[in-house]
Amino acid sequence: MRMLLPLAGLALLVLGGLPAYAQSRRPDPAELFAQADSNHDGVVSRQEFLVARAARFDKLDRNHDGYLTDADIPRFMRANADRMQKFHALLQMADTNHDGKVSRAEFVAAGERMFELIDSNHDNVIDQAEMQQAAERLKALATGQGAP
Repeated sequence: MRMLLPLAGLALLVLGGLPAYAQSRRPDPAELFAQADSNHDGVVSRQEFLVARAARFDKLDRNHDGYLTDADIPRFMRANADRMQKFHALLQMADTNHDGKVSRAEFVAAGERMFELIDSNHDNVIDQAEMQQAAERLKALATGQGAP
């Protein structure tokens, strides 16, 4: 259970980020997996994962200042205290130097930790079964059922 809480938080940052909050839906893991699989070989290598992670940072950094902060949150989202609290908790997990903002390096490093958690057989690739297993764990945590 100790490893699953960081998994849940990091997964939102890695897989969903602000677009998931903004759309009020969970990202589809299969769709995100397919997007990260840039060479379409059916697995996501560590390099593909980190490249996708860096691209996600670029999308989330709405003001293009090189950091994720409250300034990058859409205004309509700021009115929802629950979403803001979750967003701040996620930022705190990635903010390793505790300066109140998440740099691109910190964001990618959080992805590195996430990759390690998802790659359950430690072969440096995430296959569809490992992604599905991670998605099921997240769903169980989100519904309060614990980890499968």
